[in-house]
Amino acid sequence: MESVTAAADRCRILLVDDDDNFTASLESVLAGDERVEIVGRARDGVEAVRLAAELGPNVVSMDVNMPRMDGLTATRLITSSQPAVHVIVVSGSMFDDRGDEARSAGAAGYVPKGRAAIALADAALAVRSGERLFRSDSLSAG
Repeated sequence: MESVTAAADRCRILLVDDDDNFTASLESVLAGDERVEIVGRARDGVEAVRLAAELGPNVVSMDVNMPRMDGLTATRLITSSQPAVHVIVVSGSMFDDRGDEARSAGAAGYVPKGRAAIALADAALAVRSGERLFRSDSLSAG
């Protein structure tokens, strides 16, 4: 049986991506990591802003290109209204294309979509502890 302290120490993550298959596979991988807990899923920036306020995640994994509201706008809204919530931009674009934009929007880090399954849990724990991750070579392989 899991202790209350261990459950309380988990990093609470909100997954935001309009690709249901990507989100489901990411959630499946993260479900096996006892350090993290998936608290919800959103399909666009509007839903992400609402769920971040309702669910109180420590970290939001944020796609960039989504319908209704893009991830960078949602990141600005979340980080300005909830400074304790850390956003990690997860994008299929190369780092140079999105890294500076993500940082300017208030994101705490960037993870390429192709590495999200192996790097997101470690990245979430790092940004929750105050680190900033904007160099792709700073991400661990697992």
